[in-house]
Amino acid sequence: MRGFFAHETVHTWQGDESPEALADPLLNQALREGVADYLATLVTGEIPNPNRDAWARGQEARLWQEFKRDRQAMQAGSAEQQNPLGSARFKRWFVNCGAAPEGWPYEAGYWIGMRIAEAYVKRAPDKRTAIRQLLEFQNPSEILEKSAYRG
Repeated sequence: MRGFFAHETVHTWQGDESPEALADPLLNQALREGVADYLATLVTGEIPNPNRDAWARGQEARLWQEFKRDRQAMQAGSAEQQNPLGSARFKRWFVNCGAAPEGWPYEAGYWIGMRIAEAYVKRAPDKRTAIRQLLEFQNPSEILEKSAYRG
């Protein structure tokens, strides 16, 4: 329960979504949830979903390629941008407890976002400032770029 409460507490600290974030719903959601998982891990010392983590680490490069492909397709399709919850691409990564794609754990997008957040903080010269920037949640694309995350 500590991990759950830590994750949900992070959401209360996160800034509102910017217009840039709303234009990129898959990355937006990955960072919103992934930052919460990353900070919960720092607080508790425990990975939020060890089974998902074990599954994903063995195929990180493939997952990253699939995430990028789905992200690009969602950015190109205005209907998917306007209503991500109605998108099969979005549901592949999020809001799929009990209905994850066959062979996948639920909520795999949390894990991708956590890895981006880890990379962002690791590369930052000032870790506290980096964490504050993750919480402020101004520009997910900039966070991804500065993280240099490549799966």
